Amino acid sequence: MTQFNLHSQISWNQPGITQLIEKNINTFLCTSKWVMQKLEIQILRKQHYSVNEKESAKLQAQIFPFLNEKSLPLKPLIGVHENGENKIYTLALPTPGGGTFRKLTTYGYESTSAITAREFVHLYLEASFNYFKFC
Repeated sequence: MTQFNLHSQISWNQPGITQLIEKNINTFLCTSKWVMQKLEIQILRKQHYSVNEKESAKLQAQIFPFLNEKSLPLKPLIGVHENGENKIYTLALPTPGGGTFRKLTTYGYESTSAITAREFVHLYLEASFNYFKFC
């Protein structure tokens, strides 16, 4: 039986991401909230960006109007990171793979809502990519 190392080393392409930021790429879609958090810690903070929580919450409400405020997760789905006049936007997508539907509550899904988990994922991804298209 093959065993997987769950504690794999993760390396960030910091020079590549820094080059993107220097070329005015300012919006990053992250494959999970964990990736979004690590991007902030490993790269953005080192470049003196800090999270504007008020702007993050405002943008989150604008992009995801279908989320019930009471069901919003503790960890944000969107980050507005500022460094003086410069802004970087990060947006977390539901974790890909088999765990997606199990973790939807961390993205604001309520199992008692009128929409199914599959419909919620569709709405969430559609809103995310629509935002990304117009950045």
